[in-house]
Amino acid sequence: MTRWEIDPIQSTLNFTLPRWFGVSVTGKFSDVQGIIQYDPAHLAQTYLEALVNAASIQTHDIGGNLGRIWTMRNALNPIKPYPAITFYSLFVHPITQTQATIVGDLGLYGIKREITLHTSINLIHENQIDFRATATVNRALFTNSAQATQTPKPVHVEMVLRGTRVIEKESSLEKNQLTSELNGLSSAF
Repeated sequence: MTRWEIDPIQSTLNFTLPRWFGVSVTGKFSDVQGIIQYDPAHLAQTYLEALVNAASIQTHDIGGNLGRIWTMRNALNPIKPYPAITFYSLFVHPITQTQATIVGDLGLYGIKREITLHTSINLIHENQIDFRATATVNRALFTNSAQATQTPKPVHVEMVLRGTRVIEKESSLEKNQLTSELNGLSSAF
């Protein structure tokens, strides 16, 4: 199984929030880090751990109204007290040699819920991988119902991840290194 480190410079988590105050809003989180384990001969063993810095949110103002976007940023940005959005894959259902559905835990606002990613994985060359995934996230599952003033609309999410091959070191510590690296990343936020 080949290990790929997600390149935060070339990776994004894009989203579309339908009809926020009457306008669909698009945006992205530009600081995405993590690990992909992938071997095209064993697609069912693919594994993804991703960590998104919530402070890296950027929204796009469709109507030119900065006040609306300021409100949008505050509503979506879980910086306090949850600075990270996380995804840990649980299992993979191969569809073709390069496509699969990946079921995993999405962590948002301190709440974990299972979601399904529809993915395509392509080797760009032997040292770089292109991983793309789409999902529709039901925001109501991540909202405290006592605090919600209205039912949140689902968000369409698209992950575009570029991974760089990790050259394996000859060490018995590598088996536990994947989780410890991501724990170190999450403490950085």
